[in-house]
Amino acid sequence: MEVLGGPLFGVAGAGESHGPAIVTTVFGCPPGLWVERAQIQHYLDRRRPGSNKLGTPRREDDQVALLSGLYSEDHDQLLSGPALHLHLDEDDTPVHTYEAGFTTGEPIAAAVLSAAKRSSDYKQFAGPQGHVRPGHTDLVKHYKSRGFVDVRGGGRSSYRSTISDVIGGTIARLYLAEHFGTAIFSSICQVGPLETGVSLAARIAELVVEADEQHLSPATCAALEIDLERGPLRTVDADFAHQAAELIAKTRKEQDSIGAALEVVAVNVPPLIGEPLYQSLKLRLMGSLGGLHAVQACEIGMGSASSARRGSEHNDPIRTSGYQSNSHGG
Repeated sequence: MEVLGGPLFGVAGAGESHGPAIVTTVFGCPPGLWVERAQIQHYLDRRRPGSNKLGTPRREDDQVALLSGLYSEDHDQLLSGPALHLHLDEDDTPVHTYEAGFTTGEPIAAAVLSAAKRSSDYKQFAGPQGHVRPGHTDLVKHYKSRGFVDVRGGGRSSYRSTISDVIGGTIARLYLAEHFGTAIFSSICQVGPLETGVSLAARIAELVVEADEQHLSPATCAALEIDLERGPLRTVDADFAHQAAELIAKTRKEQDSIGAALEVVAVNVPPLIGEPLYQSLKLRLMGSLGGLHAVQACEIGMGSASSARRGSEHNDPIRTSGYQSNSHGG
C-alpha cells in the first residue's frame, strides 16, 4: 500500500477507476480540529472532471461520505451526512455518515462512490491481445500483475486516485490554517506556448508589502482566492486567462490536448520545517508532486532559471525584517 506523507500525517487510498468506490484513510490528524464535509466537498468539486468547460468533457459528480474519526455531542449534526443504503435481502438499510464534527485523533475514513463510468469503452484494451495505450500504465501493470490487471479507466493508476490526495490535503489545509494561518494558492501560469505576464509569487509579494507585515490576514487570503476564481481559468492574469481559453478551445476542435504549468505558493508557513538533507521540505514536496498524474517537472523557487544566474544574484540576503528576496522558494 502506498502512503502519501507520513510518518506524522499520512494519506492512504484504495479503489480502481471503475470499481464501486475510492476509499481514503487519513491518519495522524491531531484531535480537536473542526471538520465539515462541505469543506472537503468544495475541493473535490474543483478536482472533478466536468467542473470547468475548458477541461475534460467527462463528468463525475463525486460526493464524499465521511465514515470515521469525527465526533460531536450534537449527534443530529454529526450524523446528517449523505445516507448510504445497504440492500440486504429484502431490507433497505440506510447508514448515516458524518457531516461535521471534531477530529478525535483516530484515522479519518472517507468514501466516494464511483457512478459515472462506461466500462464498455475499454473492451479493446482488455486481455492478453488488448491494445496498449501510450501514456498509461497498461503495459507495466500487465507484466507486474502477471496479466491480472484492471485496465478500465486506468484501474488504480486512474486520475480518480487523486480523490484521496484531495481529501487528505483538505484536512491538512484546515489544520495548517487554524494553527498557523497558513494558506495555499495556485495559479495556472502557462498553457502550451502561452505564458502569463503576472506571477502569483509577485502578486503575493505585493500583498505583503501593502499589508506591511510578513503574515497575510485571513481577509487578504480570502480576497486573493476570489480573484483567482473570477475568470475562465484559475489564474492571477485575466488577459492570459482569455488567451489560454481560446487556445484550449482551438486545440479541442483539432481533437488534441495541450500541456500546462501552474504556480503554487504557500503563505504564513511556520519556519524550521524539515531536515537538512533527505527529509528536507523541498525533497518531500518535489517527491509528492512528482507522483501526481501527468507531472513531468517540478521547480522550487527560481527553479531551472537558477542555472543562468550568478551566485551573487541568486542569494537571498538576510534582513532583520526577513529575506530581501526569495530565489530559493522559502
